[in-house]
Amino acid sequence: MSALGYLLVRRLKNRLRALVRSPGQLIGTLLLAAVLILVFVAGNLPGDEPAETLRDARELYALALALFLAMFVLGANNGLSRGVSLFSMADVNMLFSSPLSSRRVLVYGLIQQLGTSLLAGLFLLFQYAWLHDVYGVGGLFMAVLLVAYAMVIFCAQLTAMAGYIFCAGHPRRRTALRAILFGLTAACALYVAVRAYLGENVLTAAVAAANGWPVALFPVAGWMQTLLAGAGGGDWLLCGGMLLLTAGYCLLLARLIAISREDYYEDVLQAAETAYSAVTAAREGKATEVLPSQVKVGKTGLGGGEGASALYYKHRLETRRARRFVLDTMGLVMLATSFGFAVFTRESLLAVFMFSTYMQFFSTAMGRWTREMLLPYVYLMPESPFRKLLWCLRETADRIVLDALLLTVALTPLMGLSLVEAVAFFVARVSFGGFFTAVMLLTERLFGGLHVKWLVFLLMVLLLVFLLIPGIALTVVANVYAPGFLTEDLRMLLIPALCNVPIALAAVFASRNILDNVEMNIR
Repeated sequence: MSALGYLLVRRLKNRLRALVRSPGQLIGTLLLAAVLILVFVAGNLPGDEPAETLRDARELYALALALFLAMFVLGANNGLSRGVSLFSMADVNMLFSSPLSSRRVLVYGLIQQLGTSLLAGLFLLFQYAWLHDVYGVGGLFMAVLLVAYAMVIFCAQLTAMAGYIFCAGHPRRRTALRAILFGLTAACALYVAVRAYLGENVLTAAVAAANGWPVALFPVAGWMQTLLAGAGGGDWLLCGGMLLLTAGYCLLLARLIAISREDYYEDVLQAAETAYSAVTAAREGKATEVLPSQVKVGKTGLGGGEGASALYYKHRLETRRARRFVLDTMGLVMLATSFGFAVFTRESLLAVFMFSTYMQFFSTAMGRWTREMLLPYVYLMPESPFRKLLWCLRETADRIVLDALLLTVALTPLMGLSLVEAVAFFVARVSFGGFFTAVMLLTERLFGGLHVKWLVFLLMVLLLVFLLIPGIALTVVANVYAPGFLTEDLRMLLIPALCNVPIALAAVFASRNILDNVEMNIR
């Protein structure tokens, strides 16, 4: 076991050395650290609201429950089909062929994955400022939230791995496990919905139900919500109990894996190869998409398109064959998160819009147009580069409009929006979606050739902030010198949105020659 411990320590040291030797990654890491420190400093500035104006902390626990349930169920379900590997290809080549026992190798994989899960939850720490202002949480609570999220991700992957190994070659077992997983989730959601319906106040009753003991029984997600409630109430004995319960769950699954299949190497090999391919593509700046585990051959042909427009119909076909309805899984999760936030902050349209726009930035992924830049046939098409670019962006535009429409329709009855407010919200969301896409495109045009992707992301964020300044400045001027012009919410929605449109169009036009020659986009 000492050899595996040495390997863990050595890998950590090598990653730190690689970070120091790479200026781009080092700058990006330091910038993220500086932003995180700034978030915590800003959240603790004098002038905080008095305690009596803080919202009920149980609302936060309910939001956390929704997040934990989504991550656990989606992670476990995906792993049942595709498998989840706790190992890299380097581990496959070195450890799987070593004389070490498979159980020790499994423990090594678990420790390594736990560290990865902690890193995956760092984005939660950036929510400290508004969580502190709204719910009065402190730094210790954020640390507990990070640990809880990491445990949910870790347990989801371990559950998926155990389920995949158990169901290998047995489709009926996979169906039964999925039925249990979704049945428990449906029972949990139904319990909350029924309690909310029967209560005098729907929101209050739903929050109370989400914090009740039946929900706390849900594996991992309910336990981690109870952990947060214990941390918020200062009940550290309860926190310790939930951690021990979760640790026992992990040990049980690990034991079952080791007992049932000591030769689990073969089961995780394919998942390791898939993960390695995805990581390699990301490092090379190439967009990648996991293919469905079951491919059904249906209608052939693009179904339309001539010349450059064939690119759009090709994207539609890819979406259909990937079994998606325009929006991807991440987009749907972000929409659900935004709607959940609106349930608890329905009094402020501006707060809901700012939060949903923040989520939109992360869900506005680099669309299929990024992949087209790496394909030779796109450059051989006898069409102008600008025309090809516009048709490549068409699918992204459809997704942005549908995203805005779904969220607007959902929020209108929830928040009691007027027709003018609903239209303004829709226009603003479409505007920011197009703005984010245009900034990504311009960043790719200017800096896409850089191999240090941390630096590219940093430059994109800086460019985004710089291009947002005109809209922010004009909004401030309107609030100071024309306070009677529309309502405050409408001013905050429409003025930045209208400013974003010409800036986005200018960014797209400046990138019009990005598909002129392939040498510009070589990674």
